[in-house]
Amino acid sequence: MSAVRVIGTEYGKARVVLARVIAEGRGSDPLAPVTVVVPSNLVALDVRRWLVRERPVANVRFLVVERLAELAAAPRLQARGMRPRTRWLWLEHLRVAAAASGGRLGELADHPATLRRLAALASDLKGAPAEVIERLEAHPEPLVAEAVRVVLAARRATRDLYDDHDLVVEAAAAFREGDPAVREAGTVIFYLPDRMTRAAAELARAAGATVILGLTGDREVDSRSAAWCRLLGADPPGGPPAPRLPGRLASLPDPEEEVRFATREVWRLAEAGIPLHRMAILYGNAEQYASLVHDRLEASGTPHNGPGLRTLGESLAGRAVLGALRAARSEWRRDAVADWLTSAPLVVQGEEVPGHAWDTLSREAGVVRGLGQWQRAEAVVRAGRAARAADSPGLEAWRDAGAAEAKRMAMFVADAADRFDGRRALTVAAWARTAAAALAEWLPRSWLARFNAGAGGGLAEAELAAYDEVVRVLEGLGGATADGASPVGLAVFEATLREALDVPAGRHGKLGEGVFTGTVAEAAGMGFDHVFVLGMAERVFPPQPSDDPLLPERLRRELDGAVPSAAERLVEARRAYLAVAASAGTCVVTAPRVSLRDQRPAQPSRWFLEAAGVLNGGPVYGRDLERWGREPAARPGWLTVVDSFAAWIKAGDGFADVHERDLAEVSRATAEPWRHRLLVELGVQDGITARAERSRMSAAGGSPGIGPWTGAAIGRRLEPGIEFSASALEALTSCPFRFFLGHELRVREAERPEELDTIEPATRGSLVHEVLERFVLEVKQQRHAEVIAGEWTEGERRLLLELADRAFAEYERRGVTGRPASWSATKERIRQDLARFLDEDWRWRAQEGTAIRDAELAFGGGSERTVEYEVGPGRRIAFRGKADRVDVRQDGGLVVIDYKTGSADSFRAAKGSQLAKQDGGWLLQLPIYALAAGQGGGTPPRALYWFISEEGEFERREVTLDSSTEEQFRRVVGEAMALREQGLYPAIAGPPKFDRWHNCRFCPFDRVCPGSDRERLWERWKQDPRLKQFVAVVLREGEPAAEEGEA
Repeated sequence: MSAVRVIGTEYGKARVVLARVIAEGRGSDPLAPVTVVVPSNLVALDVRRWLVRERPVANVRFLVVERLAELAAAPRLQARGMRPRTRWLWLEHLRVAAAASGGRLGELADHPATLRRLAALASDLKGAPAEVIERLEAHPEPLVAEAVRVVLAARRATRDLYDDHDLVVEAAAAFREGDPAVREAGTVIFYLPDRMTRAAAELARAAGATVILGLTGDREVDSRSAAWCRLLGADPPGGPPAPRLPGRLASLPDPEEEVRFATREVWRLAEAGIPLHRMAILYGNAEQYASLVHDRLEASGTPHNGPGLRTLGESLAGRAVLGALRAARSEWRRDAVADWLTSAPLVVQGEEVPGHAWDTLSREAGVVRGLGQWQRAEAVVRAGRAARAADSPGLEAWRDAGAAEAKRMAMFVADAADRFDGRRALTVAAWARTAAAALAEWLPRSWLARFNAGAGGGLAEAELAAYDEVVRVLEGLGGATADGASPVGLAVFEATLREALDVPAGRHGKLGEGVFTGTVAEAAGMGFDHVFVLGMAERVFPPQPSDDPLLPERLRRELDGAVPSAAERLVEARRAYLAVAASAGTCVVTAPRVSLRDQRPAQPSRWFLEAAGVLNGGPVYGRDLERWGREPAARPGWLTVVDSFAAWIKAGDGFADVHERDLAEVSRATAEPWRHRLLVELGVQDGITARAERSRMSAAGGSPGIGPWTGAAIGRRLEPGIEFSASALEALTSCPFRFFLGHELRVREAERPEELDTIEPATRGSLVHEVLERFVLEVKQQRHAEVIAGEWTEGERRLLLELADRAFAEYERRGVTGRPASWSATKERIRQDLARFLDEDWRWRAQEGTAIRDAELAFGGGSERTVEYEVGPGRRIAFRGKADRVDVRQDGGLVVIDYKTGSADSFRAAKGSQLAKQDGGWLLQLPIYALAAGQGGGTPPRALYWFISEEGEFERREVTLDSSTEEQFRRVVGEAMALREQGLYPAIAGPPKFDRWHNCRFCPFDRVCPGSDRERLWERWKQDPRLKQFVAVVLREGEPAAEEGEA
């Protein structure tokens, strides 16, 4: 065993030194084997490419220390019956050991954060002297001692398994013993190690290696190199170089602008002839910057390579399994199931699961949670569609298809629920085998491979690779069980699997293809012509050290380097930073003025200020940077300041992508930039015109009226066959824009039954209406009578409550009743209202001398009864709907009744009108229902609203249908139809009420309209001459203040 030789060198000159050492090691034999131990595979690829350009490198291997150890030691360990220890199996052993500890960690053994901390502590304790381990195991702080005991227990349980540390230790023994497996290693060179554990130092000594240490000139960093030399048994190298710091700095508004700045600079250099692969965009904090850099380079079309942003858990295979586990843990909540079904191209019966269609269908079925609701989905969908098919012949196929699809959906969910039954407890291995079988059935590898044969390209290849890794993890978990492992619930298995899959799913691109992106630590030891280091803000880079609750920092420092500390990790971060700066032709560092996390002001980091001080020839403080930002004339040449993204677009001389260039061209246009040709080409002129039009209309002095972007559309005549409901007409008379979206365009709000806290008022009203309709029909059948006269019997009273209970159960199955506690109270109130309804009804019928003739009298919509009405010469309108109830008087006259289950306040009539509402809008239902009921001629029907709830105090409000009422009805409907014929649909917010406008309070399209200035907009719009009659007749503007009238 030869002595270790240590060579110290500047990072920028390390490759030249490596080439010389390789030549020395080979001597006169150009094919003598050489093994170069590198800090990472990225460094291996980078330095190999450089060496190839300089001289032949045949028979030179570049390996990370773990791979060298595996080649040298794995056969020896396997010959003793040992096998590799996978990460997920190690986590399972830690979980079992923690659960058996009986202390605080036992209570948290199933939490992923606990396992992460324990795994990190176990890694830090690897190689620590036995006396240090014994000292910590007997430590007086209970949590510290317990954590160490858990790690030791997991070690004892895995004596037959080996990890990277065991491989390095055994490889050192192989070199010392001259094992034939290490002969082909030849000359061993450790090149720019970024860490030196005791085991790695022992391997270097056993191999008689030459160690090329990178020196930075920083006293604290290079003192760590001296400590490594002591481990190697060698003298520290002398003559450290002067530190080399970045030569250019930039202050940017925020992290996004930092990335834009670097992208602009990359393309500026590329235009000057610098190859993209000779440039790098780096960052110290991957969590904040990795996705920003990737997304910006993708958007700009800049070729690049870097770390993969997705984990295995975020791949299609990972989402397929983890999504099912999350849905099972949520007791099959509809939203969780929908997320799962739409997260990956799952397979059912040889076809892709229609995830989005099933999402919509489950809403229709009213599924909230629970396997029972999924199983009832078929019946609910069939019943709901059957009701619509009854009113509209020809929809039978649609009804049957929906029910069949709901059945298929329910069967798929039931199969998943059978596999992942949250009530069972299995070992992690058993759960893993179940998950592997489910993945093979729901997402076969062959199903993904078909995308690779098509247009999927690299994405499909990446997904296939990730699929194989996910399968490997599941097989690893399912193939072995930790000693003493007890059955666990589904939530524990989900947490275990999620942690096992929380590893990167490959890289983006290949090194040498485009700009390199990654962390500063990953680039240390690599060489680039131009490097940009982003995020030099305080607490971002250098990073803010975090303490370890299992082995606090104060205790780590007492152990004199036996266990890594946060302070040592900070030194290694600085080593990487200085290495990158020294290895690059030019290095530019940037600092944001605003934090990405909370959008608060950010301070430049001390390393940024250090570089500024060197460039300035004296100390630089934060206030100096602020002054130079405000005073361009005083700004030094090595500092770039960008005030804002908008400022750069207005005056900058380079662009991050074609979109920035186009935006700059438009914004720099001297006249009417909104009419620029690029806006037309990009298809955004319409949106900009709409915003400009609304701004112009609301601005003082703007021209009045309605334009294409403020409510004008294509006019529609009263076509034959088009029928209008009373609710549609009332919407048209209160807010034409709401009518346009809801009834002309048929826009619907997506229902989410799981978000309901209480039953919706409209749903409650439908329930009560259905109960009363069924009640009248059954009573008429029981009495064998066409009309219901006389008092209600006790049996009939019981029947009404029985029908209510059936309706309650049906609506619960639909999932539209809200949370159980509130629904229980609502049901009781409805029962009380129904019981009182019978008393109030008999009292009124006895007083008026009427009998009940019809319930839910249908007209239009394919029914036998059609209703048409002439609103002007040659202008007839058809109606459709259902009148809640029609009573007959003793003289043959009719009484039309419309039930209301809410308050009577919004139905107060304005003074001097039977139809105008006091707070705006019109009461058009009763005239339409009266037209339907009175088709046979005779005495005009009476009509009234009946508020059949405690909230409405069972009040009745009658509308007198005389000639003046009919004339007003004709004029209002005629003017509303005239507005539609002109294609004018202005948004009318109505008067302010509480914190909203009256017409906007319950409007599903509220977010579509402008957030403010609605009243001012309407004040200008209504000046359009085409709205004059509508404003005067329908909106009644200019009339005296309304007072409550008598209905």
